[in-house]
Amino acid sequence: ADLMDDYLVVTDQDSFLMARKLAATTGILAGGSSGMNLAATLLVAKTLPETARIVTILPDGGRAYLSKVYSDDWMQDHGYLPAIPAAQAKVSDLLRDRERAIVSVEESLAWAIRQAADRGVRPLPLVQDGKLMGVLDEDAALLRLQSGEDLESLTAGDCLAPSPTVLQLEDPWHRVVAALQECEHLLVQKEDGWVPFSRRDLMRALPRLNHSV
Repeated sequence: ADLMDDYLVVTDQDSFLMARKLAATTGILAGGSSGMNLAATLLVAKTLPETARIVTILPDGGRAYLSKVYSDDWMQDHGYLPAIPAAQAKVSDLLRDRERAIVSVEESLAWAIRQAADRGVRPLPLVQDGKLMGVLDEDAALLRLQSGEDLESLTAGDCLAPSPTVLQLEDPWHRVVAALQECEHLLVQKEDGWVPFSRRDLMRALPRLNHSV
């Protein structure tokens, strides 16, 4: 304590945002403690003359923070990023970073089941020549599994179900709520494919919206 002249309190939000800014502007992938040090350093710098030099340290790396500080989903879920005005929100504002896959109707049923079961892509979009044909019929796939059929000799198209509601990124967010009142899942179309969206995804995303603005 005798060696310390002063100290500053820096919030988690300021620390995390500074770490993200450091990575975006310099390419230095640092951790939350580094963001805290840098945020405090800049506050001190504002009180010093332009000729002053300041030395600080970046005590941690950002690798351990990839799923937290450097995840937009995590930052939004914990209120570290600004809430989205509900009046302006779109379907794209509700999407999360999640497992995705697109399977051709001509690929094996075994491969399609692995995408749905092992990777949790549900509903699983099935396509032909880039066109959405439907989704994997999980009930039919379960019957094939139960009967012990050779799944490699069957195609994903042998278990094809009609597609659920497909929404666009620019659609108003409340269309998601309306669609999921009728079903458990829907698909959101993006330039590179379709993203599954469930009621669970909706419950996790709605707190991002600010209804008071």
